Amino acid sequence: MAVTSEEALKLLERSRTLRFTNPSSFGDPRLEGESPSREELMEAVQALEDDEADELAANAWRLWMTEPRDIAGGRRFLEGRTGSLALYGAGLLALRAGDVAESRRLNEDALERADDAESTALAHLGLSRVAGEQGEAEEALHHALAAREAAAALGEAIGPTPLHIHAQALWMQGDFDGAAELFEQSLAFNARIGDEGMVAVERYNLGFVNLRRGDTDAAVQYLSGVQDDPLAAAALAVARGDKDSARTQLDQVHDDELPHEDRAEAEWLRTQL
Repeated sequence: MAVTSEEALKLLERSRTLRFTNPSSFGDPRLEGESPSREELMEAVQALEDDEADELAANAWRLWMTEPRDIAGGRRFLEGRTGSLALYGAGLLALRAGDVAESRRLNEDALERADDAESTALAHLGLSRVAGEQGEAEEALHHALAAREAAAALGEAIGPTPLHIHAQALWMQGDFDGAAELFEQSLAFNARIGDEGMVAVERYNLGFVNLRRGDTDAAVQYLSGVQDDPLAAAALAVARGDKDSARTQLDQVHDDELPHEDRAEAEWLRTQL
């Protein structure tokens, strides 16, 4: 039975109470508490007026990022929405699906429609991610700095993602000391809020940036815990001076399956051999 208009309004009201850890994250925005079903929300967003549907979509799209993750379903839920916060979600899911050009379009629309600190910060985060994936280091840093400036008014409510995105942009620029400092801050923040997925990501990133800055002890410390990742294993072998193992591991790396920053690291590791 389809959700009625009255039920849709109740779901909208309920969506206003949804709280996610690390709500700007590309990784694991875990839900705190109970939520409506995805099926109910999919019907409700069709039963509401446009502005109400935009609000519901902005509040609830992260449910499709929780386990079991459903990127295609989340994109369908957000299709046709025009509010800035909903467009940010659509852009993030598009990037998750590998649709980089569409993610750029959606995030540019989100920035154009942004009217407060949260929507401005998130749109810039989205555009920094897209620029990074396209190898545009200067643009990635520009949007990362703009995101942090807008996010300053939000305190910790926006989560550690602005730190992470800024660190990635510095990494692309070759500022490994600056990137390491920000990745350390992001690591501490994610550990404090219990986001184990992002803790693992930041330890991985710190392994690579410390190897790049010549701190092999720190690189070994951070990369030793990474499992079943031939690129990380190759970096660890380089840090330990074991070039034969590094070559063996790099032979298992398929560059076309890697995000831009990892492709760059794979290329750099090969130059060290």
